[in-house]
Amino acid sequence: TQEWVHFIDGLGKTLPVEKLAALDKAYHFTGTANGEIAMRWYPLTIRSGYVEARPEIARFIERVGRRKLIMPVYEELVKTPEGLALAKESFVRARPGYHPITTGSVEALLAKASAGQ
Repeated sequence: TQEWVHFIDGLGKTLPVEKLAALDKAYHFTGTANGEIAMRWYPLTIRSGYVEARPEIARFIERVGRRKLIMPVYEELVKTPEGLALAKESFVRARPGYHPITTGSVEALLAKASAGQ
């Protein structure tokens, strides 16, 4: 895992969609069960506009409730209207399984992002 984390962290803030698609085809990052990889890969895909990852992003934040792993994803999602809508929809489904501290963190982020629009 540490090697993949280092690799993804070294890719930069954004990449061309074609490059992300090639990396995904080769290494199958989208849909990974590894939370440490997902918490790095999904924000990169969001910043880069790789919309093919969106369904798996939603599944990830709905399935995983660990604050450390999902907050970086939510933080990138709320930066665009489409991402904010996905974050809100996913949060409604995920909320019952989240720890109260995680719930509070996501609610605060969503409220701040909604107020800013």
